[in-house]
Amino acid sequence: MPKKRVPRQREFPLDRAFTFVESGPVLLISTAHKGKSNLMTVSCHASMGFEPTLGICLGPWNFSHAALVETGE
Repeated sequence: MPKKRVPRQREFPLDRAFTFVESGPVLLISTAHKGKSNLMTVSCHASMGFEPTLGICLGPWNFSHAALVETGE
């Protein structure tokens, strides 16, 4: 029986290790306000129960936050 090939380990920069940690699927959240459309990627999210309610974290530093607050959608 042929010997199983084992991949070689190699060094990887610690400051890039976060690229291997993913909590689940990445969501695409679309918003629009005052004629401007936006698409935001969200990888940190949580299901808030059995109904289609979703929790995400965002703040006033981006356009999506302002659009969601202004439109309520």
